[in-house]
Amino acid sequence: MSLQPQQILLYAATAHDFQIALGAAAANEIPISQVTGNYNAAWVTLTAGQHLVIAVGGAALYALASNPCGWSNPAGTGAGETPFTTIAAPTDTLPGPNHFVNAAGYLAQDTYLAAAVLSYYALHGTYPYDMQPLPKLLTPIHECAPGAESNVVISVG
Repeated sequence: MSLQPQQILLYAATAHDFQIALGAAAANEIPISQVTGNYNAAWVTLTAGQHLVIAVGGAALYALASNPCGWSNPAGTGAGETPFTTIAAPTDTLPGPNHFVNAAGYLAQDTYLAAAVLSYYALHGTYPYDMQPLPKLLTPIHECAPGAESNVVISVG
């Protein structure tokens, strides 16, 4: 059985990626409340294992994979340390604690496409009918991305 919109959390770590996450959520009728720019909120959600967390953009991917910016977190670990692992394939089930989906493309449009398609897959268990192959995605590196913030706050609406 596929996931419900409330079981998906899109996490972005830059203002630009947050806007992309909002667009992907809207395209899939995922409530805006399921989009966050808060690193601690993403961390807590990941460790609980009750949501599918999708890292939208390189900064979010890097933050969850290795926390290269050294942001404070509930585990009290420093830069280079997280308990998280990326899921290698799209999923429509809860992956359990500490696993997240990578939606970080090389270009902004690739990030949007990946976030929208992976969210769609989580909700329906299949790709959209006109799906092209997913764009090539970034791999986690230990780099604090330009513009990365531990708490992205933007005005919505």
